[in-house]
Amino acid sequence: MFKSAAFCTLIALVASIAAAAAAPPPPPSPPPTSPHAPLRECLMALGPMDTCLPFLTHADVPAPPSDCCGGLQTVVRDSLVCLCHGLLGHDLSPITHLPIIQTRMLLLPIICLVFVPPTIIFTCAIQPVPPIRADPPPAAPSPPHSGEASP
Repeated sequence: MFKSAAFCTLIALVASIAAAAAAPPPPPSPPPTSPHAPLRECLMALGPMDTCLPFLTHADVPAPPSDCCGGLQTVVRDSLVCLCHGLLGHDLSPITHLPIIQTRMLLLPIICLVFVPPTIIFTCAIQPVPPIRADPPPAAPSPPHSGEASP
């Protein structure tokens, strides 16, 4: 009795493997899409990290405030490419009005226990980074005044 049950189980297993092998492969999944539109500027995207500024700009501040780490997590999740400005030492004066202490910027993810993909350094080096502030659109030319005399 035991041999026939084992034999039936083996036959069922072989039949299910054969059926799976004969089935057509599933269609390929579509490529992942970015949930965010490309950024035109980073000023607003870096806003959640504004509470980090005392720690990043003043050597006498011993640790980042508690809400700084949440802001860093938000930037990493929503606009990682904008971190390039801080990680690569770009001019952040439109935001900080003081120089960033580069070592503190590099250590912030470690202090906050926020994972920043190591590939971001390569991304920063090879991909365009949105500016801190987007250039304003050019002003429309003003129409000439009709009452002016010509020379």
